[in-house]
Amino acid sequence: MKNLKELDAKIQISKNADDVLMEFVGKVNDGFNGGRVGRGEAASWIIMKLVSGGGLDRIIEEIRRDHFDEVTYLQHVVSEMKASKRTGEGKDALSLADLLKPLSASSKISKTTSSSPDLAKTKPKP
Repeated sequence: MKNLKELDAKIQISKNADDVLMEFVGKVNDGFNGGRVGRGEAASWIIMKLVSGGGLDRIIEEIRRDHFDEVTYLQHVVSEMKASKRTGEGKDALSLADLLKPLSASSKISKTTSSSPDLAKTKPKP
């Protein structure tokens, strides 16, 4: 049998997320006489339901959109261009305009909409 510590993993969440989780746990336990649900059980259940519940592609696009960082993406673009220049490959396929498309769609306004699929990609299609 596995040690109980081998079955658990720890994560760090924001204070706001913890507040929401505590409110959720309170609602779950309110009037529930068949047991008690703790924060860890609730968080694990939510994560497993979210991942197995379908619509994962939409969730992945949304989290990528919410966490898109222009500087990190520009570093990726520079790296891609340097690699292309070193190898001499992809000069035709590597279009600066295509590489910069996600940046034009990453404004705060477009982050609130789901109409820009470019932000969900880490690398544009050639």
